[in-house]
Amino acid sequence: MVIILIIYSILFRSHSILEFSFFIKYGAQIKSEIKRGTEILEKRYRESIETLEKYMSLYGLFIGMQNEHQKFENYATEMIDLIRDLKFQEAQDLFERTEDERNEVSHRVDLIHVRLEDFARESVEAAEADASTAIKMTRIIAIVEILIAITFAVIVLLYMFRHITKLKEAEDELRQHRDNLEELVEKRTAELKLIKESYEELYNDAPVGYHEINKEGNITRVNQTEAQLLGYTTEEMVGKPIFDFVSPKDREAAKEAVQAKLSGQSEIKPFEREYMRKDDTTFLAYIEEKLLKDDNDQIIGMRSTLLDISKRKNIE
Repeated sequence: MVIILIIYSILFRSHSILEFSFFIKYGAQIKSEIKRGTEILEKRYRESIETLEKYMSLYGLFIGMQNEHQKFENYATEMIDLIRDLKFQEAQDLFERTEDERNEVSHRVDLIHVRLEDFARESVEAAEADASTAIKMTRIIAIVEILIAITFAVIVLLYMFRHITKLKEAEDELRQHRDNLEELVEKRTAELKLIKESYEELYNDAPVGYHEINKEGNITRVNQTEAQLLGYTTEEMVGKPIFDFVSPKDREAAKEAVQAKLSGQSEIKPFEREYMRKDDTTFLAYIEEKLLKDDNDQIIGMRSTLLDISKRKNIE
């Protein structure tokens, strides 16, 4: 029982008086039953010693009877020999002379019968007592086993209850964290969407034109301002070479300049170039550029801003 309490204490670290009183109560009952069983066994041990002593006493009587039996066989042999020799008087004298001994043997036989009857009765009573004790001990063992099974069942149930409770608490906490996380994700997503929309609006409605090209010179991105300046939609411009929108007289020079910049052979600095609109009219643009690089610092394209300076040039 002490071992069970230690296991329970290690498993649950509980100091609840109610829980420990349960185990102390049944532990005391088990200890009392075991003590009573031990006393019964000690009593049966003493009775077994007494029974053995009785056996030894009877054995001594039987040994004495065996000696007397040998003596009377000798008397009988001697008497038969006297009768064969027709010595009747001597045979009569021998018979009378051994009468006391025969009476003594008869008394011993009666004594043995009495002791055997007493021993048989005591044996029956002892057997009945043993049977009763065995039944009691069986009941005690059964009670002990039931109490131990109940104790372990209670421990298992308490452990399962606490384990399930902790799992439920962890599950509730996890669900709360998940709900908070989902709420936070939704909030951040909405914020990012708003930022993206604001950025797209700022990008598309900027006062200057923006476009990005890859290493082949093809447009990968363009804002609404530049598309309107050239008379196109953004969808019409994306994927086409930037040179298609340069004035024909500057187109070849533009190709060479762009390739030199994308290969790192030419310096990046502001310049002016003539562009052609969709309706074939031209305008002079002021352009600033910036190289685009990947994580390995390799050139992957170029970003440009485009500003119509035709009016300013006309005024000048």
